[in-house]
Amino acid sequence: MNVTGNDFDAIAAQLADATEAEIDAEIDRLPRRSEMADNLYAVKSRNRDRRYEESKAARKAKALAEALRPILTVVRNDHPPAPRPLPADTEAMATVDPFLLDLVPIPERDWIIPDWLGVGYVTGQYGDGGVGKGMTAQALQTATASGTAWLGYAVTPCRSIGLYCEDDSEELHRRQDRINRATGVSFCDLEPMRWVTGVGHDNTFCTFDRAGEMTIHDRYHQIVGLAREQNAKLIVLDNVADLFGGNENDRNQVRRFINLLNRLALDRGAAILLNCHPSRAGLASGSLDGGSTAWSNSMRSRWTIARIKGDDGTDSGERLLSRAKANYAPDGGTIRLRWESGALVPVARPSGASASSERYQAEYVFLTLLDRCGEQNVFVSESRNATNYAPKVFAARPDREGINRKQFETAMAALFADRKITIEDYMRCRKPCRRIARQAAP
Repeated sequence: MNVTGNDFDAIAAQLADATEAEIDAEIDRLPRRSEMADNLYAVKSRNRDRRYEESKAARKAKALAEALRPILTVVRNDHPPAPRPLPADTEAMATVDPFLLDLVPIPERDWIIPDWLGVGYVTGQYGDGGVGKGMTAQALQTATASGTAWLGYAVTPCRSIGLYCEDDSEELHRRQDRINRATGVSFCDLEPMRWVTGVGHDNTFCTFDRAGEMTIHDRYHQIVGLAREQNAKLIVLDNVADLFGGNENDRNQVRRFINLLNRLALDRGAAILLNCHPSRAGLASGSLDGGSTAWSNSMRSRWTIARIKGDDGTDSGERLLSRAKANYAPDGGTIRLRWESGALVPVARPSGASASSERYQAEYVFLTLLDRCGEQNVFVSESRNATNYAPKVFAARPDREGINRKQFETAMAALFADRKITIEDYMRCRKPCRRIARQAAP
């Protein structure tokens, strides 16, 4: 290689196709810190940047071609491409090159109920026996079939199937009639929904042998076939105790069972609502979770439904449905329900209601949030100057039920006046502090 001249552009033109090794060899022949050597270093850097940009453009063009291939296939063949099957277990290690996503549109998240029930994974609904899990699930099928609201929330209309292992056909018929009367729909509106009673049948989806090998049973394949036949985008499964044939405290078995259901949800592009009974520990603690932490950890979303007790400690007939876990939405949403003519309906919020109704709602939410903060060892103060001033803290929470800071302040004053809350002393970092607590019963 024989480089001539001192003009940078001329040198760059001569070395446009030269490799870095060739330029380095030319530099080695020159005195250090000479003008020619500096120019060669600059050309080397320029060539490197140019080749990187050319490579980047080529990769973007490849990504664009991959993204347009399905569209071009439709144009050429005048029919949509066949859906790609999920990779077999032996090929499940498919990698993703994020660079190729540069030109790919960001997919929007699909919801059946925004922030509550997402598509493509399992949502667990936990509650004690007889609390109303089957009712809320069947009401959800009704709402998605008829396009009406579910417990006050808008839903995405879709087809659905439900497997109810604890209720026979006649009971499901009676329950549906009560739901219809509560929501103002008729049986003629419900063509998009189907249900199957599992009473008297083996509903086991899978079992595990001593070596830990999972065997998938016919019932699972029947539900998969029904979901495909009905093009169901909502699948209700009631109850997990009938479906899971393993050890509920075995983390590996639990995760594999949930992944089996997640695979069904992904394959069908559906949301799965799985009803579950809490463990004894979950009932005692009030968390209403299952035996192994793998149940909650494996589910992307988890609801709880609990009884609201009256002042005398008995069942008030009201329920609190809570969003206890939500990986893709804020935690803490709640829906307050009550039994009315044999169906669960939402308790009306105090919109345009009397002042006493508004006060009751604000006081109820204040006490609820006080209990939740206490369970998390988060203490609140009655002092306006404190960083943990209760109305300020509560008004910033997502589960505040629409109550604002001023309403929380009024509620706190009323609760103090009614001796429902009090001030307790406690030690924090060896310093005496004060916190709001419920007034102990006399």
